[in-house]
Amino acid sequence: MLRLKPRRGFTLIELLVVIAIIAILAAILFPVFAQARAKARSASCQSNLKQVALAMLMYAQDNDERITGWLWPGPSGPGGRGDAGCRNSAYPYWWYHHLWFPYTKNWQIFICPETQYNSGAGCGFWLSPPHTAETRAHGSSYAFNCRMGCLCDRPIGWFRKPAEVAALADGVWACMRPYLGPPGNAVAGNPSAGGCGTNWIEPHSGGVNVAYFDGHVKWMKSNRFWAPNQATFASYLPWANADNYPPGW
Repeated sequence: MLRLKPRRGFTLIELLVVIAIIAILAAILFPVFAQARAKARSASCQSNLKQVALAMLMYAQDNDERITGWLWPGPSGPGGRGDAGCRNSAYPYWWYHHLWFPYTKNWQIFICPETQYNSGAGCGFWLSPPHTAETRAHGSSYAFNCRMGCLCDRPIGWFRKPAEVAALADGVWACMRPYLGPPGNAVAGNPSAGGCGTNWIEPHSGGVNVAYFDGHVKWMKSNRFWAPNQATFASYLPWANADNYPPGW
């Protein structure tokens, strides 16, 4: 007569041990997965910025080797420069990425996958009077270095060190400044500053992706890219067409 062996199930203690092991492994692996996803989004952002930077240079080649500023047209024609960018308040104007779109044929590359459509929040980026509803509908989460002023009359050869002057980066408005501070608050070194384009932003592992005027892109730590004292930084690399970085940079 055959005897069947009694079927032995898991005890409560064994189940609890298995659950604890799974929970520990999940706690270890989930941050790794999150970091991997963040790295992937940062790499996608760098790819976007690379394509946008190439569109900027292609536009310049077709524009008598002259680079546009962050707005077009200028306040007093092509020669107008300054913190106001290439703008004429009496006429509608284009944002920089609207001018470069024909070279990309893709609005999505102007959007960082990490920050999405944060650009322009509370800063009037969407409220300005573009030429058409089409241009109003497409924004960007990348900001142009408006400390360079209006570049409408500047040829590529004007840059002393194009590989070290920042052109575009993750930003909170179309115009990017080296200020340090939240919107609307006073900024260190410049109490009268604040508002749009003054955010400390670090969407990629404590840093920001930056495209330069020679077309290359790299990641930089936010506390090196953004300035604790804009009055100093605004006159040096990577924010100005200068020869040197600020002392102690």
